[in-house]
Amino acid sequence: MNDGRRVRQNRARYGFSLDDWFSTALDCVRWLSDEFGRNFQSWIASLACCALGLCLTGSLRAQDSAWFGGLPLQPSESVAFRDLDRLTMTVPPRENAVFAPPPPSDEVRYLPEGNGWIVVTDPMQYPRIPAVDCSIPGSIFYTYRANLFGIDVPDEWDFYNLISTDRPDFTDATFSVGTGVTIIETGYTFRKAFDHASDTEQSRRSLPEALVRYGLTDEFELRFKWNGYVMSDLRNLTTGARTQLFGTDDLITSIKYEVWQQNGALPMLTFLTGSTLPSGTNGISSNQMQPFVNFVAGWGLRRWLYLKMSTGIDWQKTSVSTLIGGGSEPFGPIVVFLRDNINVYHFSSSLLYQALPRVGGFVELFGFAQTGGKDNRPAIYFDTGLFLYATTSVQFDVRYGVRMSDRVDELFAGAGFSVRY
Repeated sequence: MNDGRRVRQNRARYGFSLDDWFSTALDCVRWLSDEFGRNFQSWIASLACCALGLCLTGSLRAQDSAWFGGLPLQPSESVAFRDLDRLTMTVPPRENAVFAPPPPSDEVRYLPEGNGWIVVTDPMQYPRIPAVDCSIPGSIFYTYRANLFGIDVPDEWDFYNLISTDRPDFTDATFSVGTGVTIIETGYTFRKAFDHASDTEQSRRSLPEALVRYGLTDEFELRFKWNGYVMSDLRNLTTGARTQLFGTDDLITSIKYEVWQQNGALPMLTFLTGSTLPSGTNGISSNQMQPFVNFVAGWGLRRWLYLKMSTGIDWQKTSVSTLIGGGSEPFGPIVVFLRDNINVYHFSSSLLYQALPRVGGFVELFGFAQTGGKDNRPAIYFDTGLFLYATTSVQFDVRYGVRMSDRVDELFAGAGFSVRY
């Protein structure tokens, strides 16, 4: 900077102005055009000789550091060439400057293993909607706030790097598990409902509600679900009739695929499809395959706040044992009166949040509507719950929910355990 400042001062001192530069440049252009027109062939030959000389010089330079075949250099020239050598050694090749990875650093970044193809090596670059960014550091909605209470966490404890499970809410996880990653989810659910119209009360328990998810690729996962042992108790309070069932539920096989990732306001989209397999105990099993499809959309709103929504259809066959549960799922219509082959449409919206480094939660609204049954009235539910993380790959959960209806009093509660490896 000092040298450049001196040059500018000398130019001013000598009275050399921009007008002088402009007139001199015009004179040079005229002279070059005249010479080029008169000596075209000579110019071409000269250029060819110059190019050949540069090529030979580059080859000699690549083979030996002595450019001039051992000719002695003046001291000032030797210093100049040594400085040039030192300078060229510090400048990487052009292709390396463009494509080479960044220099090594002591800072550790954690890839979100177990969250599919969502590449967040830097939690500050999480998927979000730029239009709702907030640049106020003290605000609860600050774009880079790590959790609800603003407690800084290391990268591995970032919301996007924690285990992402389907449970305990109704809405499936948006992210697949990732290549070679396995997540095992288990839990217990208790449900109790009373239908005023039919004067019927039912309770249902299921354990261990096991779900195994394995990632074949970053976007694609295989899924095997088994609600396990089911105990159902149905009583008609008017007649006193009572039906009790105990046995195993059907196995459910399915796949999940991440169709595309979130891009601003465009949500991440995930597709699920599968079917039950008639493998349960008679009276509990549907005794036929029950296919289903489901779409899940998700938006990253903040580092600690995520919205996911789903919709889909289940083609079900009902029985006495599934007055609550809709076949092989822990949620469903309360009373269907033994009508076969119903179409159950479902929707849900779940808001996930991370309150503390080891504590998260959700609030959710979901519902069902069906055709083909005797009771086709919709059922709407509200539930909430907490996630407790022993490690970034070990999760405990609890939940509680109710049915939003004046004709059916229903509640459900449960707890679970999940692990990723």
